[in-house]
Amino acid sequence: MEAKWIGVVAAVVIGFVLGLILSALVRRILGKPGGDPKLVEVAPVVASLVFYICLIAGMWTALAISSPDAVADVPEKIINSIPNVVVALILVLGARVLGSILSVVVGQSLEAATGRRNPALEAGVGGVVLGIGVVLALDQLGVSTTIINIMVAGIVFAASLSFALLVGFGGRSVARDISAGRALRNTLVPGATLRAGIVEGEIGALNPVAVEVETDGAETVHVPYHLLLESTIEVSNAEQPTEASPTAQ
Repeated sequence: MEAKWIGVVAAVVIGFVLGLILSALVRRILGKPGGDPKLVEVAPVVASLVFYICLIAGMWTALAISSPDAVADVPEKIINSIPNVVVALILVLGARVLGSILSVVVGQSLEAATGRRNPALEAGVGGVVLGIGVVLALDQLGVSTTIINIMVAGIVFAASLSFALLVGFGGRSVARDISAGRALRNTLVPGATLRAGIVEGEIGALNPVAVEVETDGAETVHVPYHLLLESTIEVSNAEQPTEASPTAQ
């Protein structure tokens, strides 16, 4: 009996230590300085995956040592559940891809309409789509309907709250920029040179909430109107330079 429990403890400890060693090795190999930025970014995730695989393997071995009958029919159950697991993975991966596509579309649409993107809204769209995919995957795996209903309610609540916050805070910011843009319409002329703080360049398009400025470094910068309204700006063209120091609102 004592030998059995020694084997159980040894299996868990070995799995834990092996996970630490291998995860550190993976993190060092993938995240080495000067390496591929994509590999550096995923290094912590891969290292964590390796650690948990080793830990689960150690715990599985400990369970097999302590109660062999408890794991005797597990391989057969795993084989029988493979089709459902594959379908569930397809649903999750498909939701992930669809969420990424929709978030990019939303971001590009916002940029075209307002001159800037909203990372929070893009992440929210991707998260909602991924959450729906996870719920469908759990249903495919036969998870309790009560748990699925709770998750659906949580996703709906989170999406509603995020939308309300985005409309409340984001709408106020957009309204401020639109109002400032109206005040500066006669001052900002496409083709003129704008100097405002550290920004200097030729004025391009006048978007609803921001002005496009083409800098000397061949870069296009979107400057929100409220920032211009709150600072001293200088606009000059071939005919006449104009200085303005609008009153902050």
